[in-house]
Amino acid sequence: MNAAPLELTVLFDDVLSVVRSARSATLGWRSLCVRARRTLGTPLVAPLSELDLDADVDALTPIVRRLLREKPAAIGTLVFELFEPAAVDGEPVFAGFRLAGARAFDARSRWLAGPPEWQPADAHLPSHALDAIVFAETTARRAQKAAVSHALRFGAAALLARGVSLGEARVVVAFEQGEAYEVARRVDIREAPPAALG
Repeated sequence: MNAAPLELTVLFDDVLSVVRSARSATLGWRSLCVRARRTLGTPLVAPLSELDLDADVDALTPIVRRLLREKPAAIGTLVFELFEPAAVDGEPVFAGFRLAGARAFDARSRWLAGPPEWQPADAHLPSHALDAIVFAETTARRAQKAAVSHALRFGAAALLARGVSLGEARVVVAFEQGEAYEVARRVDIREAPPAALG
């Protein structure tokens, strides 16, 4: 008897919910892993749940801070891009993760309007956690692969992006094809509804 198909949509919605409310990258990641065990099983998820995303945030923050010094004033959205992992002889070496920026982003569309307008040089963001998740993709069964590569890798990238974004107005994580999701947004007091100010 075949196993039930993975509910990727449900898993992905869970990921966004956790990412947007996480108090730290590692705490958010552990929460994602608890939820993912129900879908992907303990053998695959248990080793991943031990990843320390806060350590990656600490390592990436100086890199992002340096890049942001060059950011044009017109760029209002940080875009953290996830690319297919780089590979040598078929073996993934590192996760493709880099910083870019866009003038604007329509969160309702869930797609970038085009390539980000700001693409700084040397914007690759190395992450031990993302590399470990990429490696887990190589050992996952076919039915699990999409959930690991799409939902879990996105979740880790989104938690890292929130952690290193340094209070930027809007933070988006985008896949190589242009599919993008807002993971953090600073609400300006002029935009906040009256109840939120109250």
